[in-house]
Amino acid sequence: MLKFVKIADFSKKEFIVVLTLSFALIACIGLRFARDNHWNLDPVRIISAENEGKSYQIDINSADWRELTLIPGVGQKKAIDIVKYRAKHGNFHSTDELRNVEGIGNSILDAIKNMVVVNNTGE
Repeated sequence: MLKFVKIADFSKKEFIVVLTLSFALIACIGLRFARDNHWNLDPVRIISAENEGKSYQIDINSADWRELTLIPGVGQKKAIDIVKYRAKHGNFHSTDELRNVEGIGNSILDAIKNMVVVNNTGE
């Protein structure tokens, strides 16, 4: 039979409570860590999405990189480059300014021009 070891003048009941709370704390920390690291799953990458005839415009001054990937021809890298450019140079004043973003030339801009809009109400 196991003998109870008295630690730091805790009674047996107090020791069990402290031990239980310690395990609960460790479990919560572990769950938080696992949740923050997405259980080590690979991120979901959208290969393509069907438009189904619906039209939309995305404000390039407020959209995050995930929203920008909804624009055909703008993948994750270009979307992140757009957000980085905006963070460095401030809001876009016109859609033509997208040409200044690395990887976006005239052909891409012409293809996406009707899907993007510049809203400067936040300035």
